[in-house]
This record gives sequence, C-alpha cells and structure tokens, in this order.
Amino acid sequence: MIIITTTTTTTTPGPRVQINCPACRTLAANAETEDRREVFRLFHLVPLLWKTTTYVRCTKCRHEFVASKRAAELRGMTPTDATRCLDAGPPFMAKFLAITAGVTCLLLILGLLVSIPATIVTWKHPGWTRNLSRIALGISITLTGIGIYGIITGR
Repeated sequence: MIIITTTTTTTTPGPRVQINCPACRTLAANAETEDRREVFRLFHLVPLLWKTTTYVRCTKCRHEFVASKRAAELRGMTPTDATRCLDAGPPFMAKFLAITAGVTCLLLILGLLVSIPATIVTWKHPGWTRNLSRIALGISITLTGIGIYGIITGR
C-alpha cells in the first residue's frame, strides 16, 4: 500500500526589523521577516498537521532564525527585544519528519519513503534532526535492500 503525503508551504512577507544578530554579531542589523504556514497533507487533500512559523533573516550574513512571535508583533521592538525572540533551531516539519523517519525506519519500503524526504528537509539543519534522519535513512536502505534481496533470491 502506498501512502501519498505532501507538504505545502505558504509564505507571507513581514516587516523589516532590527536585531542584534547572534550569527554575525552585528548590532542593530536590518532583518527581513516572513510567516510560513506549512501544511502536511494525506493524499494531497486531508490536512494532518499545520504550523505557522515566523522566520527572521539577517540581511548582512543571511542567517535565518525562527522567532517565537509573529512577524507583525516584531515590528517596533528594539533590537535587543527582537533578538530575545529568536531561535536558530530547525523548523517544525523538519522535527516531525525526523521523528517519523526514526519510528518508521524498520518498516522496509515505508521507512525508506519517509527517511528520504526527512533527510532532504533536515540537510541544512545541524543537530539531532539531521543525525536522526541520516541514521534512519541508513537503516531503511539496509533493511529494504536485505528485504528485496530476500524476495529476489527466495530466502
């Protein structure tokens, strides 16, 4: 049985703000904001999970952060206050896919179908999500290969 899932992302640009960038250490750096709504759907129709996340990107170093407040709420904040709202962690969908890949990696082909997108989504996010996705992909490839070999050879 093949389960078809999709993730769609809608991006809404927000106001320009100033932050004290933790990545490049620039004080009062200009930053762009945007709200991204991610919807994880089953069979392209049924929404299973949805999450709106606000991203803040330093215009100097182009590093992207996740904000704990919506883009509109960041408008008018001092750079120090806006910086307190920033987190450099991976987005929700990356975490969800990494955990799902870790759980399903033992399920032969299904594990492979979940581990590949999880690895792609978490590729640029260092930390536990990328490590878990890569380990799940390795396990999935190995077990699926053994399973296919067993089917072909009749063992």
